[in-house]
Parts: sequence; structure tokens; C-alpha cells
Amino acid sequence: MIRRPRLANWQGMAQNKKIRDDDARGGSPEGAVGNQPHEYSAAMASQIEKMGGLGLRQKDMALILEISEDTIQRHYRDAYAKGKARMGMTLNNRAFELAMGKLKDPEDPAKGYEVAPNITMIIWLQKSQFGYRETSRHEIINPDGPQEHGHTAADEVASRLENLADPDEDLDG
Repeated sequence: MIRRPRLANWQGMAQNKKIRDDDARGGSPEGAVGNQPHEYSAAMASQIEKMGGLGLRQKDMALILEISEDTIQRHYRDAYAKGKARMGMTLNNRAFELAMGKLKDPEDPAKGYEVAPNITMIIWLQKSQFGYRETSRHEIINPDGPQEHGHTAADEVASRLENLADPDEDLDG
């Protein structure tokens, strides 16, 4: 268990500069402050790249590999980014396959599809990958400005209201 000092104990720690014996982090030899520096390992980078390709978060990787998230960010940032990019490529390929469908026999399209094309996936790909978007265009033409006969829209509404029949008036007779 890592013991975190209270604010009042910071001065004592700064003067003493020793790691406590019961500190669970292990760390540097007696008298030194902090853990020993991490040394880059190609094997560790490969593992981080594979885990990134499976979509693991850095927090989970750090727990599994028994290193800190900070170590991943400082020493293995490129490996993590490469793994995430590979995962993105795999997902994009699968999304494209779902959108376009997969023929049973590419040489003979008459045999039909193993996976039918999906129009919803096509639309999603267009929006997410190519910037397409659905828009609605609303136009208001001269709402208060002069119209053909010099009347405003408000004048037109008022004249139409005047021309309406009185609701009490008998329309049949």
C-alpha cells in the first residue's frame, strides 16, 4: 500500500530525502529519492503495440505490465500510437466490407453476396470519412421588406385577416 504523506509532512520528507521502508513501490536504493529510471525495451514496445491494437487503454496496459501510465507515455508513445492506428485500419476495413458487401465469388458476381451491401453503413462512412453531412436549408424571403406592390409582409397578413368572413355571419344565405 502506498502511503501518501499529509501536507504537513512534506517538509520532513524534503529534509530527510529517504524512501520509507514500507513503501510498496520498491524503488531506489537507500538514500535516493524516487524510482530507478525505466530503460526502453523492444519487447515491451511490441507488447504495448499489440495491446494498443486490441484497444486496451494505457491505464489497463500499465496494470498488466506493472509499469506506470507515465512510463508508457514517455517511453512507448510511438508503439501505442502505432497499435491504435492498426486497430483503426482494421475497423475501417471491416466497415468498408460491411458497407460494400462481400461477394461469394469475386470472379462470378452472379453467385450473390456472402455479406450483402449495407446502405446505412455507406452513409455513415461518407459522413465520418469524407465529411458528408445532411443539411436543411430554410429561406425566408423578405419577411418585412417591400414586396411587389410596396406592401410589407405584415400588411399582407393584415389585409388577409380583414378579408376573412365574420364567424357569426351566415355563409349560406
